[in-house]
Amino acid sequence: MEPIDERNLDAACVSCTPRLATPISRRAFLRRAAILSASGIVLLSPHAWAARTLDTSSKRRLIVVFLRGAVDGLNVVVPHGESAYYDARPTIALGRMNQSGGVIGTLAEIPGTHTTTEALSLGPTVPRILSGPLAVANIPLGRAAARPLPMDRPIIETAFDRLYTGNDSISRAYRGGRESRKRLISELTQDMAQANAGAPSPQGFSDDTDRLAHLIGRDPTIRVAFMALGGWDTHVNEGAANGQLAGHLKPLGEGLASLAKSLGPSYQDTVILVISEFGRTMHENGNGGTDHGHGNVMWVMGGPVKGRNVYGKWPGLATADLYQERDLAVTTDFREPVAAVLRLHLQFTDAQIARVFPARPPATNHVDGLISI
Repeated sequence: MEPIDERNLDAACVSCTPRLATPISRRAFLRRAAILSASGIVLLSPHAWAARTLDTSSKRRLIVVFLRGAVDGLNVVVPHGESAYYDARPTIALGRMNQSGGVIGTLAEIPGTHTTTEALSLGPTVPRILSGPLAVANIPLGRAAARPLPMDRPIIETAFDRLYTGNDSISRAYRGGRESRKRLISELTQDMAQANAGAPSPQGFSDDTDRLAHLIGRDPTIRVAFMALGGWDTHVNEGAANGQLAGHLKPLGEGLASLAKSLGPSYQDTVILVISEFGRTMHENGNGGTDHGHGNVMWVMGGPVKGRNVYGKWPGLATADLYQERDLAVTTDFREPVAAVLRLHLQFTDAQIARVFPARPPATNHVDGLISI
């Protein structure tokens, strides 16, 4: 992956992810790091906290922003030199003009019995590819998916239920549509709640970062802070330059920029890590999104960070280079860059790092130079 050359970006990207069987999770690392360096926890919100220390001799601090649901790193740091990236993502790839075209088909060509939720269209209109004689379930995207419709009002629902009680095709279509909508909305709500773990969306993130920056300005004993944001589980309508992911990255970027500005001189003593649980599949799925994958990217920014670079070993996107022939391969364990931040920035000893990351794999030196000393 080529270095980033953004004039207004002073961050570094690290190509890495946790192994599938790590002895400690990223959430646990934060708690242990706070215990080792802090004497008290300040709750900023249900999904954000800051840790104080009795030691006021150092002004160095670490802020972690956790993106729940697994952000799509390949659409955050785009491997624009890889033709396989564009082949695998015909509608959500960035950096190249989308090509028009497609294959027009119908659900009726699939053999077997068809149910009301066998074909699902997510968005304001049903695409032409799902045109045909069979029923297609259609629900909006995002928050609009669960927004009540006029048909959801009990008085209207009861009236239509009485009207369409027969066995004719219209009555059957009505009852099937009502049933499929209820089922899909329930499943969609449950899935997003589990992926986000209750974390708020990035909308309004800059307000939260401003509060954190002001707290740090008033309280020099704060050493570690944590913030969680949900909404990164882009199974559907991920989009390219526009879409669900872009709509989340914009407020995230604005919030990080606001945090850096609001910290003022304290930014020079701060390292900010933006991490997620894991990556997403290389190939886009049939819903214009990506599924849970393996390798991913981390952002690192702050005064001590040697930014405008991509650190790590790029594994490539050829089928033979993918993890299980479907995901970006891991070349750097996530604990390596975090350990570098703890050692070189927060000045943890080897013994302290060993307690935060027991049984940590050997270093690869892929992130050498990430933190200035």
